[in-house]
Amino acid sequence: MSASSLRPLRKKKIDGALYTRVEKIETKLEELLRLPEDTLLAHCACPVKEAAEFVPPECLLYLVRIRYGSSMAVTEQLFCLLADRVLRRLPSRSGADGNAVNMKNSSISCT
Repeated sequence: MSASSLRPLRKKKIDGALYTRVEKIETKLEELLRLPEDTLLAHCACPVKEAAEFVPPECLLYLVRIRYGSSMAVTEQLFCLLADRVLRRLPSRSGADGNAVNMKNSSISCT
């Protein structure tokens, strides 16, 4: 897959030019899109940033945005992996009892 087959970013700079991806991300996306779905999902689930198979968040977001996969189940798994990463990055806060509350276990509504 060539870089030109990747969907371009849509956000524009003040001068009207489209933003572009860092070459490292473009290369990683091209690599990921050549993998079988099960391998890609395993790589996306890797939590270790230093691991060769780790998928940067920009790439995971791209896969969700293009609705990657041969089935809705694959797309849903990718979305869940992305949502889990976001939730893990939320700061903890103290509850009324003074103990830390993990935001991952909180009820967060998108409506």
